[in-house]
Amino acid sequence: MTDDYEHYEAVVVGAGPGGAAAAATLARNDVETLVLERGVDAGSKNVSGGLIYAEESSPYTIDELFPDFRAAATERPVTDHYIHNVSGRSVKTFDLHGLHHHDTEWADAVLRRKMDSWLAHRVHEMTRETGGGLLTEVRVNGLLREPDQSRRGDRRRRRQLRTGA
Repeated sequence: MTDDYEHYEAVVVGAGPGGAAAAATLARNDVETLVLERGVDAGSKNVSGGLIYAEESSPYTIDELFPDFRAAATERPVTDHYIHNVSGRSVKTFDLHGLHHHDTEWADAVLRRKMDSWLAHRVHEMTRETGGGLLTEVRVNGLLREPDQSRRGDRRRRRQLRTGA
């Protein structure tokens, strides 16, 4: 039986930070991975920024998955954390240093569009090496799964996922 579907060992939906981390981990473990992104480019829907943290107790951090991440995808390190509450002519300042620096290896300011786009390019390179890749402008509405087709004696049980993307 033939069909018009491409087969991959894993499909990751979304090329934001979580999807990029999942796809990078799969690709590093030699899993053929396809990443599907709804936007024209990863991050194209973002108009915001924020802080990204690396926790000392975390099993991995984004800069371990992507070694040049901090230099290429972040804006600047954040070392002080204050909230300023302005009311009329008075200002009340709260120092949040203790809350933000507990278990924090580093914190950087990011612009999501720039960061997500950079991550998507790295992920595309990594997943291409395993026979997968990154497709943009793909809306995922569901998933079709085929029965397990791994060979006997195969150390890793894999499911082939088929996508009509």
